[in-house]
Amino acid sequence: MRTVLRLAVAICALLIVMPGWLDAQETRVTGQVTAGDSGEPMAGVQVLAKGTTVGTLTDGNGNYALRVPSGANTLVFSYLGYRTVERATDGPVVNVTMSREAIALEGVVVTALGMERQARTLGVATQQITSENLTSAEVNLVNTLSGKVAGLNITNSGPQGGSSRVVIRGENSITGENEPLFVVDGIPVNNSTGIGGRAGTLSDQGGFDYGNAIQDLVADNIASITVLKGPNAAALYGSRASNGAIIIETKKGSDARQGAEIVASQLVTFEDELRLPKYQNEYGQGLDGRFAFYDGFGNGVYDGVDESWGPPLDVGLMIPQWDSPIDPVTGERVPTPWVSNPGNVDDFFDVGTTLTTNVAVSGSTDRLHGRASFSRTAVDGMVPGFELDRTTLAFAGGMQATEKLGVNTSVQYVTSEGQNRPGVGYGEDNPMSQFIWFGRQVDVKRLRALYDQTRPEGDPLAGLPYSWNTEYHPNPYFLQLVNRNEDTRDRMLGQISVDYTINDWLSALVRTGTDWYEDDRLKGYAYNPQIDYSGGYTTNPVTAGREYISVNGGFGDWAIGFQETNAEFLLNATPDLHLPVSTSFMLGGNRRDVESQLDYTWVGELATPGIYDVSNAAGTPVRNTFRSRERVNSLYGQAELGYADQLFVTVTGRNDWSSTLPEQNRSYFYPSVSGSWVFSDVVPGGALSYGKLRASWARVGNDTNPYSLRNTFAADEIWEGLPSFSIPGQLANAELKPETTESVEVGTELAFLDNRIGFDVTYYVEETRDQIMPVQLSRSTGYASRLVNAGTVQNKGWELLLRGTPIHTGDFRWETTLTWAKNDSEVLELTEGVDGLELSLGDFWGTSLYARKGEPLGQLVGSAYRRDPDGNIIVSRSVGVPLWTTTPQVIGNVNPDWRGGWGNELSYKNARLQILFDVKQGGDIFSVTNLFGRYAGVLEETLAGRCTPEGNLAEGESPPPGYPICTPET
Repeated sequence: MRTVLRLAVAICALLIVMPGWLDAQETRVTGQVTAGDSGEPMAGVQVLAKGTTVGTLTDGNGNYALRVPSGANTLVFSYLGYRTVERATDGPVVNVTMSREAIALEGVVVTALGMERQARTLGVATQQITSENLTSAEVNLVNTLSGKVAGLNITNSGPQGGSSRVVIRGENSITGENEPLFVVDGIPVNNSTGIGGRAGTLSDQGGFDYGNAIQDLVADNIASITVLKGPNAAALYGSRASNGAIIIETKKGSDARQGAEIVASQLVTFEDELRLPKYQNEYGQGLDGRFAFYDGFGNGVYDGVDESWGPPLDVGLMIPQWDSPIDPVTGERVPTPWVSNPGNVDDFFDVGTTLTTNVAVSGSTDRLHGRASFSRTAVDGMVPGFELDRTTLAFAGGMQATEKLGVNTSVQYVTSEGQNRPGVGYGEDNPMSQFIWFGRQVDVKRLRALYDQTRPEGDPLAGLPYSWNTEYHPNPYFLQLVNRNEDTRDRMLGQISVDYTINDWLSALVRTGTDWYEDDRLKGYAYNPQIDYSGGYTTNPVTAGREYISVNGGFGDWAIGFQETNAEFLLNATPDLHLPVSTSFMLGGNRRDVESQLDYTWVGELATPGIYDVSNAAGTPVRNTFRSRERVNSLYGQAELGYADQLFVTVTGRNDWSSTLPEQNRSYFYPSVSGSWVFSDVVPGGALSYGKLRASWARVGNDTNPYSLRNTFAADEIWEGLPSFSIPGQLANAELKPETTESVEVGTELAFLDNRIGFDVTYYVEETRDQIMPVQLSRSTGYASRLVNAGTVQNKGWELLLRGTPIHTGDFRWETTLTWAKNDSEVLELTEGVDGLELSLGDFWGTSLYARKGEPLGQLVGSAYRRDPDGNIIVSRSVGVPLWTTTPQVIGNVNPDWRGGWGNELSYKNARLQILFDVKQGGDIFSVTNLFGRYAGVLEETLAGRCTPEGNLAEGESPPPGYPICTPET
């Protein structure tokens, strides 16, 4: 706190005495900037007086006006993707033509707090993606960055419209949040899938992926995305930027020419499954080579099983099956041909389509600019019945009220509606979960034709819906099309800012913005007598817990609300000291308020099937409510010194006061320092076109979730008509302190052959200490775990960005970009007495994700084969199967060895073709599909050894018809 106050007093004192130094003459220069390839005016070009921080931007007609300080004789014109131009101020009018540049190493970069800075002044690693490199084909905006940014790891969780998780430079926190902060037009925005959940975190027991919140943004409305890699670049954003930040700037009307401009686009994409598991098609449903369906409850021949260890297919067998007709005379099912259906999983899926429409109107005058857009995305998914519709209305504009006073605003309203999203994980709502327990003889087309019909009188299963398996699996089309699964989200995010130019070197900005949404989710279960045979329980699609549900059906309803409001001020000073040193200063403050809520209702039995309303509940509904509030106050400052426009040093400091920490630890300060040297300015000419060295150090803090200091009672289920309350299984800690991340990075940027080829290399080391995480307690304490400050995780690695223009002749141009990144993590410390700590991702069917001291973060721990000293698997002599270890072993690690991407753009006049390869090498996956697919005998690899050993047959017993006999060869 004292450090921040001293910094603020020093800066304010400097600003007060500065005017005495600034009495020199100024020259007013005007002009226009045009593009060399088209001759069109260029809006948004930065015009800077060389050797100073005095500058401006061109308007919609490419015009500018700038008061140039005495002694500054050169103007620098910069724009991303164009060659930087320098012109002498030898007159009152300076017009410039700019040409495209092979490698954009210079130009303007949007950094923390929305501040625009020259790329050469930055001593930290950043990467900027312009609108022309984004695609509208992706429903989730995050996916458009895949393979384009070195060090960015994007994981898509599954179905279209689902969430995508993004991590920069590896996992820092053992049990906490590891995703970067998203900022839109200077305002931080939420990117979770619900209260307290990170994007994409779902249980192994199933659930629904409603998508992370950042996907509400439309790519067509985005002007640029800047990735601030790690805490070094994002320290000014505070606690949530310890994992870096992704800065999104939307398109403004100031980018348009004077007058009105209308842009419309229509995009159609098609979706089909890329790859399915390799299924076997030689054996059908059953066990021990036998199967005959009667009622699916074991009264036939293994007809209750849902595995495929049955009779061989396509050998002429006739067997009673799930859809066999009933013989009216015998009352038995009529045997039908026992044949394979190799396409029985592929046939379930449709060809999905996505229709994206965008219309934007923009315009500007000398004092006004604005852009309004309408966007519509309609997804007809490849999973039957899945639809997602999203509509976005956006406006961005501004007004220069006077020469000194300007007002800018941007607002987006998004409404989305999903129908019949497919489930994910191991649950009945995920179609792929059923297909790993499937009869390989089942005709999926017959399932689709009969999904809404019940079996007729005379059938032992009369009144039940048609399905291939009565014991465990309802018809997948019934689950997808008859049960209801709906979600709607209304969201508004926007900001308004007022900037005032006090004088030529001092300006002030006040900005406030909010991110608000309401998310309603309904999961309805239709009338289904078969539910009784599955135990009368179903999987809660959000909590993944077991909930009672009756034959008449029931429903769950989740109403989620969220709002974050930020208010801040910035004071910027760019004084000219008439020295070789250029200076700029910033002082600011922020208040962040976050409110979230969850109202949950579960009705396990409906009085009238199909009416999903609390008033139709046949029993007492289960209700739960959660409310959360959080506040963070902040003060921060930045000082930048530059020498001869080639050597730069930047120092930042920020202090946060968080309501989620105890009073004695509520205030925490963190600084950063970075430097850059553009050495190509002093190196004699030659092959080197541009060269810069950079280095930085930063330390940032992080708080915790609300209500982590004291235990509170939570409402529980109704007990004999009375309300009940319970305490959580995790013990709170009133002495928590903020966790800290310290980072060091060095890098270089080089360009050769007149900027036709260049690369950016970065090496970094990050350590996160005093992590806030749970540690196990003895059950005798009444708690399972306790929150503590413990643990240190180190990440270190390399990032490489290679860019070039191999061909540029006439109207044809080929640009290529190669990214590569490698990150190595290690758990340096854990709390005393703890050798391993299970991560919050939990246990998955006997395999756990662990953090272990001295080992990489993300170890997969589970059962392993026993091996001899030479690494050979030890096999049991008695039963002939591999033996397992008696204690869990490390069997893999989830982190990839390296990630890379190769992007290419071929352009001819106004036509462009983009090709992108995204590569992830290494990293282990625990596949539940393989686990149960092997167990159930549906995968191709289960064919080995499928025969009847003669030694296993009783005397005089014959093998099942058509079943092969084992020979020494087989």
